Amino acid sequence: MATAVFDTLKASDALIDAGVEPKQARVIVATMRDAVTENVATKADLAELGAALKDDIGAVRTELKDDIGAVRTELKDDIGAVRTELKDELGAVRTELKDELGAVRTELKDELGAVRTELKDELGAVRTELKDELGAVKADVAALKAEMSILKWVLGFIALILVAMTARVYGIL
Repeated sequence: MATAVFDTLKASDALIDAGVEPKQARVIVATMRDAVTENVATKADLAELGAALKDDIGAVRTELKDDIGAVRTELKDDIGAVRTELKDELGAVRTELKDELGAVRTELKDELGAVRTELKDELGAVRTELKDELGAVKADVAALKAEMSILKWVLGFIALILVAMTARVYGIL
């Protein structure tokens, strides 16, 4: 540190002019000189301190930039890892949903097949029942036809008898 300039003679004369004894003035000025020269910073001291502060600020700035760059890189890596993890999780969910959808499809196809089989069986039973009913109706129709045939003969015979009776009554025969 450079030494500050302190005019001891001028300070001593000022004290003596103010009424202080010369011996006391010399002691006071010597004490002031020691205090000023030891504890006062010069322009050069301040310039040196300013340069040191600029260097320290520059070092801190560089260190902060490096730290920010490292944090930025770390965050990018973390974001990339999270992105990859989420993509993997999404893929797993997609696969799980596809598998479940396939299982539901299979289940519905099986149920649809069972319903089809059940309906075919029931339709077959209805067909058989209708065929049986149709057979019974046909048998009834055939029986009615036979009865109609007999009835025709009977009516024909009755008609013949009526004609013969009418002819007898009117004397045609």
